[in-house]
Amino acid sequence: MSESTLKPISVNSLKEEFIRRFEDLILTGTFKVGERLPSERDLARQLQFSRPVVHEGLVDLATKGL
Repeated sequence: MSESTLKPISVNSLKEEFIRRFEDLILTGTFKVGERLPSERDLARQLQFSRPVVHEGLVDLATKGL
């Protein structure tokens, strides 16, 4: 077996997974431009992430302009 057939497992952090899922919600129109978002607590409950993960993810998304 060559080294090229053995690839390392890549695991996203919870924050990266939240960002990916939330970007999908924005791009599919679930959340509209200018629409008020649910509270971090509500988003955490609905998307099943901890509130600190949601907060960090939203900060990163805001930095990206989303």
